[in-house]
Amino acid sequence: MLFNISNHPLSEWSNEQLTEAKRLWGGVEDIPFPQVDPDATTEQVNQLAEQLCEKYVQIVERAEVGSAFHIMGELNFTFSIVTLLKQRGCRVYASTSHRQSVVVGEGKMLKSFCFHQFREY
Repeated sequence: MLFNISNHPLSEWSNEQLTEAKRLWGGVEDIPFPQVDPDATTEQVNQLAEQLCEKYVQIVERAEVGSAFHIMGELNFTFSIVTLLKQRGCRVYASTSHRQSVVVGEGKMLKSFCFHQFREY
């Protein structure tokens, strides 16, 4: 099982990304990515990551026997939770993509992302 902790729920994944996750891990389950206050201190962000790990401790235990985590989101929180999960022996991945941008004028840009692979942290 791949546990998805990101701002991109499964309902927003491309067929290619979902198919690859199922091929590699058999299935995918969403875990909501927390709201990270931009005014939070480093210590508060680390505490939030620790709380999420504790809340899903049974998932962490399952992850140690073959499951993995997909983590994408606010950078400090991502660093903290990836560090904690790896310290517990978990496999942790990011998704990579090809970014395509089109300038549409007046300082606006349309962006799309095409999934490429899962890369281990």
